Amino acid sequence: MKKIIPITRGSCKNQEYLILLPPIRNKFALEVATCKNSIKEKYFCMWLCIMILTMISCQNQTKQLELTKNELKTNYQTSSSVDDAVKLAEFYNLKYTLKQEQIEEGLKDIALFKSLYPDELKLHILEGNLYTVLGGAYAKKMDLEKAMRNITKGFDIMDELLNQYPDNSYFLIYRGINSVSVPKMFNRLQYALSDLKKLIDMENTPDEIRILAYTNYAKALKMNKDKNGLKKLKGEFATQYPHLKLK
Repeated sequence: MKKIIPITRGSCKNQEYLILLPPIRNKFALEVATCKNSIKEKYFCMWLCIMILTMISCQNQTKQLELTKNELKTNYQTSSSVDDAVKLAEFYNLKYTLKQEQIEEGLKDIALFKSLYPDELKLHILEGNLYTVLGGAYAKKMDLEKAMRNITKGFDIMDELLNQYPDNSYFLIYRGINSVSVPKMFNRLQYALSDLKKLIDMENTPDEIRILAYTNYAKALKMNKDKNGLKKLKGEFATQYPHLKLK
């Protein structure tokens, strides 16, 4: 025996349509709602899995950074060499900057190293750079007074060093990258353009530093809205490093 689906006809604005009648209409509506809820649950589960994986990844990264820092500290304590002090100071600048406490720990250690090795000028540029990183941490917290104070202090240290050693590639790359990274209100764009162009043109610049200089000089040219200069730079880079691409 065939089942009869309870429907009726309706019309609106000269358009006819069919209407499901209870109880079929109620059952159909329940199935649609159940299907929608099922899809929402799947998306929620996917989102939750992504969040959990991200948290685990961040925790693993933090643990790895702590292990690396402790290893570098152990190496320095064993050797008491200036080279190991510089390696630890570089680690604080390049890797160990996820939290304000880590940055402040780095500044504390670098201040100690400077007192022990006053002639190692790399420690000075690393200290200046890390002060600007600390300023960035305060900026994220909207503490603009401390942000301005620390960023200005960092650049003062770097500027003083480069006034004395204007051709030092190690100093130039730190100040150049830093100058292109801060907001325009600090008026550092011309420093970035000058430092990074100088590094590109210097014959004795190591390749790893020159490539960094090209990359950040391109950013500086974009900030300066110099389209012709950027096009020329990309051509030079392609000639010198054909296996790499400058973005």
